[in-house]
Amino acid sequence: MSYDGVPSNVRLADGSTSNQGRVELFMNGVWGQVCSTNWHMPNSHVVCRMLGYPEAEKEVLSGRYGEGRGPIQMTRVWCSGTESSLMSCASDCCYCSHSHVAVFCKTVRLIGGVLPFEGRVEIYRNASWSTICGASLSLTSGHVICKMMGYPGVSSISCCARYGESGGLIALQDLECTGTERSLITCRHSDWSNTTCAHAQEIGVICTPNITSVRLIGGVLPFEGRVEVYRNASWGTICGSSLSLKSGHVICKMMGYPGVSSTSCCARYGESSGLIAMQDLECTGTERSLITCRHSDWSNTTCAHAQEMGVICTPNITLGQINHILY
Repeated sequence: MSYDGVPSNVRLADGSTSNQGRVELFMNGVWGQVCSTNWHMPNSHVVCRMLGYPEAEKEVLSGRYGEGRGPIQMTRVWCSGTESSLMSCASDCCYCSHSHVAVFCKTVRLIGGVLPFEGRVEIYRNASWSTICGASLSLTSGHVICKMMGYPGVSSISCCARYGESGGLIALQDLECTGTERSLITCRHSDWSNTTCAHAQEIGVICTPNITSVRLIGGVLPFEGRVEVYRNASWGTICGSSLSLKSGHVICKMMGYPGVSSTSCCARYGESSGLIAMQDLECTGTERSLITCRHSDWSNTTCAHAQEMGVICTPNITLGQINHILY
């Protein structure tokens, strides 16, 4: 079984919440694994819809939830994203030289915020999005909400439609979580949709962003420098002939800045002495993480340190504060 009781021959294993984990398929009477070779975001959307979720929240690193047991059921899976099942996608069988696939499905979203980790809380249930209302929301409840979206925790919560009123249903009232739950479904709350509060009392959160996964090195100011990403317990750089402003925007937003001012190639901020982690990065600008952008296979790069990328982010400070830092 899966989310909201939808039967499926796919499941997510070893995740910390019910909407994430290693993808396992039931075929020929046995549960087995899916190989990560050529895996891309449309495949993850198909898996999540098979489980009753609207789509994938984000792509996660293959092998994050460990290597599973059982046969390799599918490899080199390629979906357009519109299929109702992985079985309708192109694939091979059954050799795998990579890790096993993992996905993170969307059940909670934040609407109306300036940054991706803040906004009005909306939950997905019965094929529609709806809100949470009440006089207040505890930090422990906010912690569960943020963890469900892949953030490490919550920074603050708000009531009273700080991020605007929704035009849809109010699903939950008087939410009470201990902070250890994997899903809001297991927290105490009023009966689903049996609410008495108004849209003016809709709840919002600011989650703690995953800003430690990207850093800027070699710049004079904290919002400029060579881009480095953290993966497999080490920092690595991004290389290529150019970096688009859209990709730079994603990088800066990951660190909590409102956007990007400029990008640079050719080791403007000096060459690193470590690994080159990514090459040919292409983001649309809407991604929450570089993981979900198009790029070459991790660490399978052919460019040199002399082609390492840098950015200048739009700072969260005034010109006067910048002058104070400089002088």
